[in-house]
Amino acid sequence: MQTYQTKDNIKHLEGNLQSLIDQLKDLRSKNHELQIKIGELEILLQVNSLTSQTLDRDETLEAMKKLFLSKFKLDEYILMLKTDSEKELEIASYHGITLDKGVWVKVDEKNIILHEVFNKGESIYISDLTSDGHYNFLGLIGRKGSLLSLPLISEKKTVIGILNLHRSEPRAFSNDEIEFLQLMTLHAAGVIDKTILFQNTQVLAYTDALTSIFNRRYFDQRYTREILRARRYKRNLSVLMIDIDHFKVYNDTFGHLMGDKVLQKVAQVLETELRRADVICRYGGEEFVVILPEIDLHNAYYVAEKLRNAVITSTFSGDEKMSGKGITISLGVAAFPENGDTEKMVLEKADEALYKAKERGRNQVVVADVKQIL
Repeated sequence: MQTYQTKDNIKHLEGNLQSLIDQLKDLRSKNHELQIKIGELEILLQVNSLTSQTLDRDETLEAMKKLFLSKFKLDEYILMLKTDSEKELEIASYHGITLDKGVWVKVDEKNIILHEVFNKGESIYISDLTSDGHYNFLGLIGRKGSLLSLPLISEKKTVIGILNLHRSEPRAFSNDEIEFLQLMTLHAAGVIDKTILFQNTQVLAYTDALTSIFNRRYFDQRYTREILRARRYKRNLSVLMIDIDHFKVYNDTFGHLMGDKVLQKVAQVLETELRRADVICRYGGEEFVVILPEIDLHNAYYVAEKLRNAVITSTFSGDEKMSGKGITISLGVAAFPENGDTEKMVLEKADEALYKAKERGRNQVVVADVKQIL
């Protein structure tokens, strides 16, 4: 009788132990799930904290890319943002492919995935690209692996861009991972939207209301940064001071409204002829200033001549009444370090050269401290 009781006790004990083991396993499982959730929350916190680190768009996008790449195994990362055109996206940040930043991609039926994600605001996951013939992004057809395309949706529920994540293996994204990446992208979109809003506000503060180019305030800040950059990396930098010839006469003859149109058109002509890296600003009145990064004095002269000729060949209202000369510009050219090792010295040299150009009869380019014929 005692023997049976012992067996019963052992069975009872085994049952209790098994129950305890099951409870511990359950706790361990829940603890593991909790750790995962904590990790996910920490990632989301890092995404949202990007706003407090910088409000510069490109710096934010770079930090965001590094965060995605550090937390997820990704072979390609391409973040595209909406442009002024409803049918084009700008490639603003990328990893794993060879591209020039700033490339624009058309959102049309040829790029089916981008078209659907952008217009429907819904994620698309292709688990095996080799079995799906619809993938056509930047001409990359018939690729291997898996693609997750996520819309960047702002707080106003508008799509401001698309994030493409690619892995070289098929079926490489789990359902849980996709769900979290969707949530992470939603937070990322909010951060990006705030930086774009801030940057647009800054642009308005630094934009001349009449000509829509940068103003004197922006020039003062940008010019200082460019000189420091040129000095640090031992690179060239040139400055063009530009004045519209006989602008007061034009204003007195045709009125200020027509004068404003001339200012607007000259600004447009000059901006069109310059590189994207160049900076044109309205300096005041009928004066403009141009910063030419990494351009030496010799080549700056030819840029100035190109601008002068572009204005001459443009048509302005009232040209026929302006003594047969039409609208022309005078330009003064100076460069760092040829004409000075400080921002003030270079700018003064450019201004002196402009004064000489006007003194010598206008509609010409004068280079600071250098013979006119190069």
